[in-house]
Amino acid sequence: MTQLLNYLKQHSITVLSNTDHTITVEAVYSKDGVAFTEPETIPATMQAVRDWLGY
Repeated sequence: MTQLLNYLKQHSITVLSNTDHTITVEAVYSKDGVAFTEPETIPATMQAVRDWLGY
């Protein structure tokens, strides 16, 4: 889990580790030139993180 959290922090992603084998990441969106954030919960796996990052 530590490696996964460090990987996300390298991408400047705010992340919270949950007790149910998921992580909550802060997604940043932009609409009409205004940025806003929204939390998203994803599985705590490297594949899920890579998919979420778009790799």
